[in-house]
Amino acid sequence: MKNLYWRERGQLGWRLNLPVISESLPALFDVGPVPGTYIGPTLFIRGEVSDYIRDEDLPAIYEKFPGATVTTVRGATHWVHADNPGEFYQVVSSFLEADQ
Repeated sequence: MKNLYWRERGQLGWRLNLPVISESLPALFDVGPVPGTYIGPTLFIRGEVSDYIRDEDLPAIYEKFPGATVTTVRGATHWVHADNPGEFYQVVSSFLEADQ
């Protein structure tokens, strides 16, 4: 709500410069290859109905994070903690307890 303001009575406007953000968005995600790997335990949590972490992403994840665990939370979008908080809690708790 902090990005909205009243232009005039009854008409809201954006504080954000959406055209510039939209134009620059591709450059923000064009990071290129990331050097190195992390061999320690790493947890990736994905939602069952989200496309943020896809099956075709798994080889790249395991290449950079050989100790990775990838868990899919049932019925969840990319907001796994809100869509299925019980399963999210169990997944995170189990991972943290196993790392001790």
